[in-house]
Amino acid sequence: MSAINIPGMAIYPDNFPPILGAAIVLDANGEKAAFIFRFPKSGTLQRIGVRTYTITTGGDLAVTIEDVDLTTGDPDGTLYVANATGTLTIADTDDNVTKYCAINGATGVAVVENELASVVLTAPNLFNGQIYRSFGGSGGLFPYTDEYNGGVWAKATHFPELVLEIDGAMYAPYGYYPPAYHASPITWKSSSNPDRRGAKIHSLAKIRVVGISVFLDMDADCNGILYAADGVTVLETVSADKDVRAVTTVNRYLFQFATPHIFEKGAAYRFVILPTEDVNLSLYRLGFTLDGALNPHSAFYGGINFVYTTCNGAPANLASWTDDETYRVEGHLIYDQIIEPAGGSSFIMV
Repeated sequence: MSAINIPGMAIYPDNFPPILGAAIVLDANGEKAAFIFRFPKSGTLQRIGVRTYTITTGGDLAVTIEDVDLTTGDPDGTLYVANATGTLTIADTDDNVTKYCAINGATGVAVVENELASVVLTAPNLFNGQIYRSFGGSGGLFPYTDEYNGGVWAKATHFPELVLEIDGAMYAPYGYYPPAYHASPITWKSSSNPDRRGAKIHSLAKIRVVGISVFLDMDADCNGILYAADGVTVLETVSADKDVRAVTTVNRYLFQFATPHIFEKGAAYRFVILPTEDVNLSLYRLGFTLDGALNPHSAFYGGINFVYTTCNGAPANLASWTDDETYRVEGHLIYDQIIEPAGGSSFIMV
């Protein structure tokens, strides 16, 4: 074994995306919302998923997978392959929901990794609604979103939100994240049941962890408790004082460990918040909407991770915990070493 020291520190996820309200408005016949990207995998594209924002009048949107004009950077109206089409049905009541659409019925279409393409949604007559994306400037130069209204395309650096079902698994194009939403904060206090709430964290490598930060509205003193992979053993308890914080609104709170802890690759650890007074505090999460048995959380950074977990009282065994993979706790794991096994790298996705 050898340890690779990371100057300063590293965090995972390395850049938690801004999932804040913004949208492409489609309120006239023929207006379009487009997502420009490169395919993350070769295979059969079966379905796509997007998230709505405010819907006033629903309808059936035409979905096309198109080539991209290399002169303008806009969708060029030519299908990526034959039959790369579908229909996305959005109801009047479909505000802030994830919607999925089959491509070429049950057959799907063949796609090739790294090829440039666009997913284009075209509004029908009388449709009035919005397709979700994050606020402007949160994305980058590529990939990006594009919108067509008034006969003109307009690109933007919004962080795109799209998921692709390829060969029966969920993928977000590189540089995107899958459709997610800010779930209602979990609010509880010392007398609540369950009293321990937080994240189940899968380690993607053997690493030395020096702290964990989570998004809290911390109006109560509390303890951050790190449990070992057996779900019972307490590795460390970090006390947090509500009076020692920058602001009284929600933000990241760093629980720094007195002693760094080694996380084994593939093992699942739990980090939970236990209020120590009978005053409410709140923990923030992202939510994901299943497509049948498929969870778009699997297409998020590191796959299904930072899973929302709860336990009431001191856990007796792993069965004491309740995990919900449709929610991801908003936070970061902070580490300062990657520990390599003899003969190869440890940093492999699990």
